Amino acid sequence: MYDEANRVNSQKFLASIINGIGDSICENQPLRFRAIGEKIKEKISEKAFDIIKEHIQIPSDPAELSKMIVCLNHGDFWSNNVLFRYDEQNQPIACSMVDFQVIKFKKKKQAA
Repeated sequence: MYDEANRVNSQKFLASIINGIGDSICENQPLRFRAIGEKIKEKISEKAFDIIKEHIQIPSDPAELSKMIVCLNHGDFWSNNVLFRYDEQNQPIACSMVDFQVIKFKKKKQAA
């Protein structure tokens, strides 16, 4: 659950996810897409938290918060929407989710 006291950690967490998406594009897609990955990292990662918070009014009252949308659902999560990075021994060392075209916000009781 979001708590304003954890704002800095929430911002860092979201920025790291978005930077990971940008890195995945830069590292795993054809060279012509590298500029898109860089723009995602440069323009979106630090601003994403404020953009989301602005569009989703987050009340401080926990009772009101529990009535709100509290889960971001990928909507199409399967193996082809996960990128893996492997080391020299062919062991997975990192992964990133991709394809956020059908994300949905769900209420807590609908998230399952």
